Amino acid sequence: MDEPVLRSLGLTIRFGGLVALDQVDLEVRAGEIVAVIGPNGAGKSTLFNIITGVYGPTEGRVWFDGKDITGRPTHEIVARGIARTFQASRLFADLSVLDNVVLGLHTRTTTNVLEAMLLPGRSRRELARAAATAEGILEQIGGNLFEQRKRRASELAQADRRRLEIARALASQPKLLLLDEPTAGMDDNDTDALIEDVRKLKADRSDMAIVVVEHDMRLVAALPERVVVLDYGRKIADADFDTVRRDPRVQEAYLGSSAS
Repeated sequence: MDEPVLRSLGLTIRFGGLVALDQVDLEVRAGEIVAVIGPNGAGKSTLFNIITGVYGPTEGRVWFDGKDITGRPTHEIVARGIARTFQASRLFADLSVLDNVVLGLHTRTTTNVLEAMLLPGRSRRELARAAATAEGILEQIGGNLFEQRKRRASELAQADRRRLEIARALASQPKLLLLDEPTAGMDDNDTDALIEDVRKLKADRSDMAIVVVEHDMRLVAALPERVVVLDYGRKIADADFDTVRRDPRVQEAYLGSSAS
């Protein structure tokens, strides 16, 4: 079997007396879609924050593409090939849709400030290439973001803002894409459209792994090959959706009692 693109072992983090993650092991392989679910406060976003270097773990290690990235700075982790979205919007609201995606290409461009001053022609050519790449990503992501590329991000509908966040993450050409509650604020129609967007994205980038934190069971049932369940910071299940939803521990975590 192929080596996992992402692997964590014994991930634990404590905030004072609170154990937010407790000995979490996780493996994700290239091209795989994995959902991470659990009640509020289960540690899902904390897991993402450790993987992406926002937090350093109290215990445990994270490997990406065979290399230990535990505690590495966020910008280095992005450059290595991990990109993410956030629960709360991190868009540059006053910039255009296109400019938001161009900014996501910063780890794949080479011109620095001094070169931009001394070699303006080179800088303009690289910016033009970046804009063309960004337009291609906007066409790929779905919806009508390409047609709205000159609008300010603040003018977009909620569903399109979420799509734009995904487009900006894709601009860094990740091997692993982490989506933190991508359907937040969406109605059923928007959720169905996003499911199709992700399916198309997987078809277009078959080697890219996707891990999605999500509460909407429509998406969890439709997309992942595997579902990981966290509860009070511990992993209590890791299997396909049908197996997970029948697991008494998962039913108890969500419903407060075992359901038949």
